[in-house]
Amino acid sequence: MEELDLKSIYTILCRKKFLVFGIVLISIVLGMIYSYCAVVPKYESSTTIILGNYSLDGIYLSNMVQTEISKSSNLVSTYSELIKSKSALKEVKDNLKLDIDEDTLKEMVEVEIVPETEVIEITVVSENSSEACKITNEVTKVFSEKIKEINNAQTVYIVDRAEESNIPYNVNHLRDICVFALIGFVISIIILIMIIVTDTTIKSVDDIENEIEDEVGDEMIAPVDDETVVKYTYCNATGLRASKDCSSKGTGYYSPDTELAFCSGKHPVTDSSEASST
Repeated sequence: MEELDLKSIYTILCRKKFLVFGIVLISIVLGMIYSYCAVVPKYESSTTIILGNYSLDGIYLSNMVQTEISKSSNLVSTYSELIKSKSALKEVKDNLKLDIDEDTLKEMVEVEIVPETEVIEITVVSENSSEACKITNEVTKVFSEKIKEINNAQTVYIVDRAEESNIPYNVNHLRDICVFALIGFVISIIILIMIIVTDTTIKSVDDIENEIEDEVGDEMIAPVDDETVVKYTYCNATGLRASKDCSSKGTGYYSPDTELAFCSGKHPVTDSSEASST
């Protein structure tokens, strides 16, 4: 039965290939519209910094501040909140003369403490690549000044300065189109399966035999060996082709090779009939 189902799916897939192709094509067009028109390009700009500790006379101490960060989650949260603090972001906003509020700017800034390292990564996401780069560098500058205000012995080392990127990080046209095409193909397969499940038309001799068995139950019918069948009305009492004198009739499907005689209309009297006549 499973093999028959797979065969049916394959047969309908071949017969409905233009339907499948149409659905996939429509999905590709929708994917192109989504990727090129609906997705708003956003740009990332990142900088990497290390916090160092100096003595007042400028001699470098062996203990890095980031070592303390790795040991204390509270200190990690402190530096993250300091970078994204309202006062720091307000200063960034005023320095760059940005036409956005502090809450919007805070959502644009991401701070990540790299585990098991002495590195802090600051990333800014914006719809303008130049703006993202400027904000990243300005956040780093303001953060360095805030650190010095808190503890003059600490210094921020910039490992990688932010650079402007002309490639949006959230746009991948090929990926979007492929995903939509795959979704379209899956939808077309689901539609074909629904066609198979809901289609009750007779397509083969086996379907005819199954249909007759459902209608007449345990009645004996002549075997059908050919795709061409003949429909006869038979007498339920004799099993022969019904005549006008037959009161109980049924419909059967027979092979053209089957020779079925006509009923004479003289039906054998049953015991119940004899009893009633007596």
